[in-house]
Amino acid sequence: MAASLIRVMDAFAYAFAAPLTLFGYLTPPDVVEFMTQRWAANHEKRTIRFHRLCDVFVAAEELVFDRDLNVYSPSITQHTLPDINRARAEVKAAQAGVCSTISIPTLLCGKPGISNYGHWLAEILPIAFMSRQQLYSREWRVLLTHIYPWMKAVIHNFLALLGIPRECRVAGDGTVQHVKELVFVTGVSEHGFYYGSVAIDCADELAGGIRGRDSIGLWISRAGERRRLRDEPTALTALQDFGWAIIEPGHLPFREQIAFAKGTTRMAGVQGARLTNLLFMKPSSKLTSFVPAVMPDIFYATWHSIGASIFAKFVALMISRMSGAFLAMRNWPSALPIWWL
Repeated sequence: MAASLIRVMDAFAYAFAAPLTLFGYLTPPDVVEFMTQRWAANHEKRTIRFHRLCDVFVAAEELVFDRDLNVYSPSITQHTLPDINRARAEVKAAQAGVCSTISIPTLLCGKPGISNYGHWLAEILPIAFMSRQQLYSREWRVLLTHIYPWMKAVIHNFLALLGIPRECRVAGDGTVQHVKELVFVTGVSEHGFYYGSVAIDCADELAGGIRGRDSIGLWISRAGERRRLRDEPTALTALQDFGWAIIEPGHLPFREQIAFAKGTTRMAGVQGARLTNLLFMKPSSKLTSFVPAVMPDIFYATWHSIGASIFAKFVALMISRMSGAFLAMRNWPSALPIWWL
């Protein structure tokens, strides 16, 4: 499949700086080996490339095919062979039936993971950020092939914060789209291994006009979620007495979420996508992430390494053998003084 190169940008090099790990002895050996290898990685300077593809079909999970049903190999990321075959069959059916066509040059803004807040903010939104001049001028459209219901408000609110007009957004429902001129971006991230620094520039742009809400520290609550601290209310009472703010990001408008993150230098919470708001924190901030012992981390360690915030603490906890639903650390917060967070 022929593609022409229309734009090139550099992403700077960085080396992983392994975060401090407490209670690491709880972590299984295979997880330790995996994290040790990832944290030892040195990422050389990379190139972000904008490619132009003509007369193509975009299927679910952002797989791109030509009229002969050949898949554009850079669009294959976390996809399995059954995923590709299923998407190819969908494109073939769309070619034989009715398929909507986008005639204006269109930026593909998506990849597997668009259903997750953290990966949207760190891997996908930066693609629109880098293309904002073309989108402001309405020279391009931005294609979001499948917006999940729980992400609809998130996606449109953040695109609005970037100033991207509503009429420039093509929100799909997962069906095949025929695009006469598609702009496809590579080099921004490599899921589970590499995340580029452009996400920091994007976060700075988003937060630029928002005033921070000052607090000593910010606890990101997962109340009611399957993965949460056991006896969290007791711990949160102690945190509030110490002057911390407690928030559930999903219950707050996006500007307020950003304001809380921007106004503190200390964030803590159980591992999960909501901690991605660390990208809005001040330089030299600290994140304490309570991590299930069997859940290796690359995502948040990246931001420690490239300097969005100093990811100073990484706490590995056992998953409760009884329920499989809660994180447990005996005698917390007395076992881990709040002032340490």
